[in-house]
Amino acid sequence: DVKTSSVADDDVITYSLDLNVADTSPNPEFQAAALTGTDIQLDTGSGATTVNRILVSDAIPADTEFVSVGATPSGWTPVYTTTSADAPIDTTTGGITTDGTTWTTLQPPAADVKRVGFIFDGSIGAGGSVTGLTFDVVTSGLDASTGGIIENIAQVFGKTVGGDPDLVYYEESGDDNPSN
Repeated sequence: DVKTSSVADDDVITYSLDLNVADTSPNPEFQAAALTGTDIQLDTGSGATTVNRILVSDAIPADTEFVSVGATPSGWTPVYTTTSADAPIDTTTGGITTDGTTWTTLQPPAADVKRVGFIFDGSIGAGGSVTGLTFDVVTSGLDASTGGIIENIAQVFGKTVGGDPDLVYYEESGDDNPSN
């Protein structure tokens, strides 16, 4: 829903996140396998606990504000965090950080949402795909005369069925050379 003005402060942008689990590996040293969950901190209203889930997440881009999630595919649950807009990657270990990032199934006030995600309890087989993970943001203060650029990278986190139990796999959108 794009409005015409010199300041883009009311345009709604819908992000649609899709997930494809490769059925062949780009590296002959690795065999393609199903994607399964990894440990995350989840608060469902009665306190945070560690759960094992596949997580697809996206930071709310600068100069935008979260509005809402769309209809979610069966088996997927929207989650939110207010603690960090940064990617929850520990660059030392390659795993999800343990810096206190807690995801919640209870939507906080829209202005407080820093990341939105979708979790799945189960596995997605090699060759499987998921579509329909969507959310809306509204622009706030973009200067259309300078281009109004919004940058964004989504990520998926999980583990490989039968793989190293200590190795978290993650992939970022826009990567033409999948590594995990």
